[in-house]
Amino acid sequence: MNHYIFEYTRIWVAVGLCLLGFGIAILIALLLPDFGEFLGISITPIASFIIGFIFFLSNRKRWKGIGEATILENSLEITLNGKARIIPFESIKSFQVEYGNGTALDIWLFSEPKLSIFANKNFCNAAPFNTFCNEFEKTLILYGRANDLAPKRKPSLYESKWSLPILVLVTVVYFGVLIRAGMLHKELKKSAIYGLFIISMFWTAWLAAYLKKSRLGKLK
Repeated sequence: MNHYIFEYTRIWVAVGLCLLGFGIAILIALLLPDFGEFLGISITPIASFIIGFIFFLSNRKRWKGIGEATILENSLEITLNGKARIIPFESIKSFQVEYGNGTALDIWLFSEPKLSIFANKNFCNAAPFNTFCNEFEKTLILYGRANDLAPKRKPSLYESKWSLPILVLVTVVYFGVLIRAGMLHKELKKSAIYGLFIISMFWTAWLAAYLKKSRLGKLK
């Protein structure tokens, strides 16, 4: 029996907070006097945006949800927002764990609505939820191997059959453009460096998903 306490993102609260920060920025922009320009850029909208952004940053982790979960031999006991429920593994039709800007868990049940939990690292501490999902995923896989009615594990985005071909195609096109620019003696722009950074992030995420799938396949 493994017990976990974790934080998760309350999606609509996070969306509301973003909209509230944006609204505050607009309101301040309307109320502030005109401060003129600096280097040809109007100061008032920039100042209002900074204030709204500071409001968002200072409040983004205050409205997180707190959850608890206990992984038993053949069921999951989970409590979200003070509401407890027991999910027998045999009632799970399929599940999926996505790792990216935090961790997302989706559980499809045979006779109940889908359970979705997301811990975005920008709005809460996603590490404890990530630890729980890792262990829960392993437990379901081992349970499935020992039983005929196995919950189906849905592959994550980077484990799909199209992820590698698309990633290779994008990479080839990107470097093709760079080589062509070099042959034409064009100056390398900053956007090209940003593109390399983004592609590196995608490859890192794909490699992490590949290694994770390999580890899960070796579970005993």
